[in-house]
Amino acid sequence: MFYNLLISEQTAMLLTQYIFYGAIFVVGLIVLGIMKRHSKKPAVGIAIAKTDKAIKHLNKLLKIAESDKDDYTMPAKLLQLASEVGDLVIIADTECNERKNIAYDGVLSHYKNAATVLSDLNENWTHKVDAKKLSQVKSALEGALEILKKF
Repeated sequence: MFYNLLISEQTAMLLTQYIFYGAIFVVGLIVLGIMKRHSKKPAVGIAIAKTDKAIKHLNKLLKIAESDKDDYTMPAKLLQLASEVGDLVIIADTECNERKNIAYDGVLSHYKNAATVLSDLNENWTHKVDAKKLSQVKSALEGALEILKKF
């Protein structure tokens, strides 16, 4: 009778494996929780700084465009500006999705508008840049900056 209550060796080994895998699972969950807590999310300050940088870059391009000089490095400069604006779109999109804030929707729409105009400039490149389109990009970035500074 007492013999039937003893755990067989195979059952003990299976139980030990379950406990080991359960411990690995719990440790994994703890590590993921720590990583989530310490991961840095794009902050409003970072978006403001990057927007300021993009506006300064854009002001330089506007001076070149208004001088009516042929600048053959302009496509590379426009692509660099488009990359900066693309980074801003990603930051605003993640902030919008994480915080579910309507104001971030406005920032995101301004950034997307700027990115659309820049992509149009890059696709329809001639030897001179349309200063009106660059001023549209500037107004979109400044609109986004105004909304960001309200936070």
